[in-house]
Amino acid sequence: MFSSKLLLNLHISPPTSSTLYLLLFLYLSLELLFLTYTLLLNTSHQKRLKPPKYPIEKKLFISRILKRLEDIYSTSPETQREAVKDFLKGWCLEAPFEEIKKGNILEFLSWAMCAVPVEELSGRDEEEIDTFFMRLKEKHGIVLPPGYNKNVKCCTLTLDPVTYNPRPILFYIIVACLNITKTLTLTFLGFSKLRTENSLSYWYRPSAPNSTSSPLLFFHGIAPCGPLFYLPLIFNSLLTSDRDIYLFSNSSVDMTLRGSTALTEFDVLDGVEEALNTPENSIKKWTIAGHSLGSCPVTWLLRAFPHKITTVVLLDPVTLFLSHPAVACNFVYKQKFNGLIEVIIWFAASTEQFIAKYLKRDFWWYRNELWVETIPPHINVLIVVSRNDEIVDASLLEYGFKQQRNLGQIKENVKLKIIDGGHAIMIAMPGTWRMIERELKAMEKVKGE
Repeated sequence: MFSSKLLLNLHISPPTSSTLYLLLFLYLSLELLFLTYTLLLNTSHQKRLKPPKYPIEKKLFISRILKRLEDIYSTSPETQREAVKDFLKGWCLEAPFEEIKKGNILEFLSWAMCAVPVEELSGRDEEEIDTFFMRLKEKHGIVLPPGYNKNVKCCTLTLDPVTYNPRPILFYIIVACLNITKTLTLTFLGFSKLRTENSLSYWYRPSAPNSTSSPLLFFHGIAPCGPLFYLPLIFNSLLTSDRDIYLFSNSSVDMTLRGSTALTEFDVLDGVEEALNTPENSIKKWTIAGHSLGSCPVTWLLRAFPHKITTVVLLDPVTLFLSHPAVACNFVYKQKFNGLIEVIIWFAASTEQFIAKYLKRDFWWYRNELWVETIPPHINVLIVVSRNDEIVDASLLEYGFKQQRNLGQIKENVKLKIIDGGHAIMIAMPGTWRMIERELKAMEKVKGE
């Protein structure tokens, strides 16, 4: 009785104005300290990294890119010529072609072929770049005027300054809370968080004993807390049978504060091999899947371990036709916005500090491009692209695939599906989940036969 009367008489005083001012002062002081920290951190992010080797000889690589353009737009020499001009315009951020000079394309090629500024080109590099200009002249009759137009800006991704839009510390506090939610959710679903010797982090859930299904390896794209928002898609489309699940994390693009030091391609390859080196999975083939930027490690695995892979699922992949300027211009160098979604993608993803650093210092386009025609025929591939994707040029993929199929370059083991909607919309589309599940079951059935 006494305690109930005490509770009734209890009076909680509202905070006084002086208390509110003190709290506001403390918060703003914290924000100022955090802003200072991010500015200092960004200074360290400007350092250029040593570029990895090209997968093949540079001049052969650039010739392959031009040949694909010529194959796709092979209806007439004039069509090919216009396609090459559009290619050059695209990498010069859609500058009028008549304003582009040889020095502008030299600046682009010194980055694209050699990953260095023009002034650091070696004699051998200059010779290889000259083969590009010779091909333009001899094959397409394109002769660029000499000089350099300082008003034409070209894409030189890993040479550009790392710029970002500062986030308040509150943003990262919210992400940290989501990270706790992810940990609780995955733990409840039976996952364990593990880490390889070279610090590749992943979540693992074993299958039932004696399962013969191939393990699933999933790589997320740019998203807060990595795999968290992909769980409905994964559990409703990719788990066509009881199998081990590996959800690999990329802390450089999950919007946490741990993204300053990115793992290299070779770190990821070693880490995946270590994670899968278990008595249960060491002799099994892999099913690998990736969304958006997660298609990059899928590309690395296809190049390094084709004999270990049986099935590939690529969702909104940025690695297809990556040498075409669409992906870079739509994501990193966006100049015009068509709708709210493009603004959100630009601000929420591409200008976040650690993501910006990853894209401009750790993203080597020539190591990330996936040439579908080189995928061995024993690997079944399902590619799902959103028709109105704000990053990936779905119309180019659809047309390019059709032309390459007609030329016999892309085989029947590769299937392309175009769905309605924009980038990443499939994460929230049960209809698309069911379609992916059907296609994946059909591919696995063929393998089983």
